[in-house]
Amino acid sequence: MRSLSRVLPILVGLALGYLLVSPPEWLEHLGAWRWLAVLALVLLGLLAFTAYQLSAGLPADPHLEPAPEAEVTGDVRGLCSRFEALGFERIGTPLTVGISPPALMVAFVHAAERTYATAFRTGTVPPKTAFDCVSILEGDRGGLTTGAEPSGAVIPAARGSLRQVFPGARVEQVFDRHRQALQHLRGRGLSAKAVSAQTFRPDFALSFRLQREAFLAAPLRGAAVTLWRAATGRTPHLGPIASQAVAQATIRELVTGTRG
Repeated sequence: MRSLSRVLPILVGLALGYLLVSPPEWLEHLGAWRWLAVLALVLLGLLAFTAYQLSAGLPADPHLEPAPEAEVTGDVRGLCSRFEALGFERIGTPLTVGISPPALMVAFVHAAERTYATAFRTGTVPPKTAFDCVSILEGDRGGLTTGAEPSGAVIPAARGSLRQVFPGARVEQVFDRHRQALQHLRGRGLSAKAVSAQTFRPDFALSFRLQREAFLAAPLRGAAVTLWRAATGRTPHLGPIASQAVAQATIRELVTGTRG
């Protein structure tokens, strides 16, 4: 099943591509309009498959299994060293995250800065290595995630979720930007809650559950937004939250308790 989940996007892409260049015979009666019909079918298929993939990648309670230390190699090992040099402490063993396809994750905590960090490698073909810093607001009302990959911010955010993306930034730069954002939030009366190695798993599960609930509330819209952002490389979460219109709207909602 794990091998299938890795290659399934490739197989679906090939099938949709074949449909696009070789319309089925039952559409021939449409004449020249069959190409528009085929395009509509391909787009609908792509949208439906994306919605399926995203829902499979957002389990309500992601299973975390210990992974061999030998799997922490290359870029992931380098990221771990950088986080540890910044004062982060590793949380237990490496973990295999039960998403589709599974991913390798190494988790860290910086109690003094009330921040988690993760270094991870996806199980996709080809695999991708990335990292982020995460803090959760008091009362679990929302959170802040800072990373260097725009692809990490393509799925529409859950309510109360703040994101910062600094393309190509190093671990040290991402952590510094994350701390600046936490200071900005404190200035608005929003503080991050205390975190520890013991709180990581429940906090990790909660973040998945909230993101899943937000996506399933409007899966086709979420899939369409995700596809658009992935195709164009655009995201409303670029740069610091202090300069993001979408982040400032979220902050106002968190402060006042009302939307709009």
